[in-house]
Amino acid sequence: MCIYLLCVYLNLFNGDVKVKSEGVWKEGYLELELRNGDSVFVLDGKAEIVFDDNTTAIIDSNTMIGINTSENSNRIYLNFGRIWAKVSKLLTGKIFEIEDNNCIAGVRGTEFVVSYNGDSSGIDVLEGEVEVKEKGLNKIVRLKRFERIRVRRKILSKIQKIDEARYERWFGWDKRDAQKIIERIKERREKRENLLERLEILQQRLQDNELKKKIDELREEGAKDDELIRLRGEYLIKRLNEDISRLESIYRDLESLRGELRIKIDRLKSLIKKREFKEARVLFNEIESKIPFLKARLREVFILYEKVENAKNRLEEFVKINRDNKKVRDIIKEAKNKIKEVNIIQKKIQNGLKEAKLFEKFINDLRIKLQERERK
Repeated sequence: MCIYLLCVYLNLFNGDVKVKSEGVWKEGYLELELRNGDSVFVLDGKAEIVFDDNTTAIIDSNTMIGINTSENSNRIYLNFGRIWAKVSKLLTGKIFEIEDNNCIAGVRGTEFVVSYNGDSSGIDVLEGEVEVKEKGLNKIVRLKRFERIRVRRKILSKIQKIDEARYERWFGWDKRDAQKIIERIKERREKRENLLERLEILQQRLQDNELKKKIDELREEGAKDDELIRLRGEYLIKRLNEDISRLESIYRDLESLRGELRIKIDRLKSLIKKREFKEARVLFNEIESKIPFLKARLREVFILYEKVENAKNRLEEFVKINRDNKKVRDIIKEAKNKIKEVNIIQKKIQNGLKEAKLFEKFINDLRIKLQERERK
């Protein structure tokens, strides 16, 4: 839940959007709460973020920003790229700023654009006023509606006039954005529900009946896809259950054989210590005759272990692909629980296999020890 005056969230996006939170990059998703210090990277398409006071910022393709919020300010740091901001009426004492390496643009009005390419910055005002402060000589200028200024190497240039029409072609959302989302739904079925939610928001903004009809068709197709996804998940879980059950069965046989050999080895050590070599030799030959069976069981366990690992990997990939699909949430939860269960079993078997592989060497050492004692 967002705390009053400190809430920023990802409202809408079309394209590939990553969010870095607590040092980890992850996929952006609808209504993701952005925390102080988070970064947003729009690789392609565009994204819209909304602040607590309804200030809206649209982030262009190939743009990275950082979020810095407090009770008295909302700040965006522009690492590179271009961002458009429409600022709601600010509360008394509260500020909104966009900063890059060259300058700081502070809002005194409502609508402006900031771009930065690593060398020069551009500030374009579409509505109201923006105060721009360079980081070189700390010079400050105020831009009014349809005015632009460039800042290169932290130094301001002259104020120029801009063409309003050029921004109408880029900012805002339109039918082309809706079509791109539809194409992504077809390409990335695993993100269907998330993408459809974005598409519905666009439809409500555009009030497009044809688009609404298309959304209904996509949802109907999605219901069929979801059933296939569910069946696929159930099949993968069933296969993993069968493989892990077989592995556990063979491993129990291996452990039983090892337990039997341990008892005989302890008896053999006792006979050697008592110098009862004739009986010790008979018992050793009996132990040695079991080694081929031990090796055979080990081979079976290794083969089945690999089979279980492959089945688990397929199930993990299934979970990764479909984790955002709310329609199959129950099967995803079941799959995750099964993966955890299998990991525990695998760890136990790994420890047992390490001991089993040392068994043959241990028996060879016993043979040498018995031969040395017999010679004496």
